[in-house]
Amino acid sequence: MAKKMKINLTSIVDNEETILQTEAILEKLDDTIICSYVDNRDNQHVDVKMVLTKDEAVITRINGKDINKSYFKKGHTYVGKQYFSDYVMNLKIETIDYRFDKMKIFIKYRTYLNDTCVGNFEHFLEFKERENNEC
Repeated sequence: MAKKMKINLTSIVDNEETILQTEAILEKLDDTIICSYVDNRDNQHVDVKMVLTKDEAVITRINGKDINKSYFKKGHTYVGKQYFSDYVMNLKIETIDYRFDKMKIFIKYRTYLNDTCVGNFEHFLEFKERENNEC
């Protein structure tokens, strides 16, 4: 059953913090949660779909397009590629904490361009129940 919840997404990129407060739609299927939300920081509209299990968070879709999945896995370093319109960026993801049971996820990763680190990222997602069960 789909459920609307509030989401706080705090991102620290190269020591600059931004906070996104929006709503997410969550669907719970056994031990899996499917989360969809819109990231509208910096005047952008990024529609994100993430699949969460007890061991990993997988971003599966951005702006309606299936992507080469980005894995954020407990105790796992993922090396992959993120495709932009005019270049490819290599990602090295270092997950340092993952608190699925409390609906909190902390993800830390670095991005590399031509083997040079160009960004340090930390994302903290916290899901909260909506007040008054609004729809």
